[in-house]
Amino acid sequence: MGSRKPRACIREVRCTTEHEFLDAISPRSSHFDEGEPYRVLFRGHADARFQLLPSAHRAKRKSPPTNEEQVRYELEAIQNFFWLADRCGLPLPEDSQVHRRDLFSDVGNYNFPLRRQGDLLWPPREIWSLLALAQHHGLPTRLLDWSLDARIAAYFAACEAAEWVVQPSKAPPRVSELAVWAISRSDLKVDNLLSEILSDLARKRQLPKKRGQLAFLKLYAVVTAPAAGNQNLRAQKGVFTLHLPPTMKTTSPADRRPMDQILVDENVQVTLTKFVLPIARARELLRLLAFEGISAAELFPGYGGVVRALGQRRLWAPEE
Repeated sequence: MGSRKPRACIREVRCTTEHEFLDAISPRSSHFDEGEPYRVLFRGHADARFQLLPSAHRAKRKSPPTNEEQVRYELEAIQNFFWLADRCGLPLPEDSQVHRRDLFSDVGNYNFPLRRQGDLLWPPREIWSLLALAQHHGLPTRLLDWSLDARIAAYFAACEAAEWVVQPSKAPPRVSELAVWAISRSDLKVDNLLSEILSDLARKRQLPKKRGQLAFLKLYAVVTAPAAGNQNLRAQKGVFTLHLPPTMKTTSPADRRPMDQILVDENVQVTLTKFVLPIARARELLRLLAFEGISAAELFPGYGGVVRALGQRRLWAPEE
């Protein structure tokens, strides 16, 4: 018998109009069955072909980096962010003398401990909030941005896609659809340590195990950052996912696969839903979102957001 093929973990919902699209991504739609609000994470892409790949893993290199090289790159970036922000008098989450000694004492080096059998412990849980803050302000990290509001994800997809419609020369070749990805937060909420306990119980047959689900809980964590003092994060209802590889040997190639590929490769039975819309409808989608109070003015609090929102009005499709 041949090897079993991985189970498809991506469900695609195709929409033809912006109204249908907004109805489909609404938490009230039949595509979601959550008992509490804000249990679904959403991420928008102007090009539906884009994969769920963190910014720190997008840089093209001649050869795949090792875990040691990848961690050094990310560590130097967050160290420089920390010290420059600190010199500017900006508040930093979970700051402590322990962090300053072990992680930020010498740029390019680190003193944090290794975990089992020489595996790198990166990033340490103690700086997840700091990484989330830096990521939300544009620093490349291995965190992946999501929003708790589907319309906000749709905005980020629509505003860039609308620019491409107005100026096709700036669009990627053969782009035809935008997308909003969705995944239930209930599938991500179990802490990594707890998931190890659950996996151990499942192996001992003391706990019913849905095949592949516990593996996913060990692979990803949901990361949040303090919204106080971060107006953009609060306005955009931002959260993050973090891939937790089961092993990080220093000399092994860094795992730079996107989330959608990991789910398929690891045969994890947790479903991602991908809502797609023809890019030609992006301008009208952007206009509808503005009428629902989702525009740059609301998502980027301050005068700059107001000016950005006024500028994006030129992208709206003209009314019939």
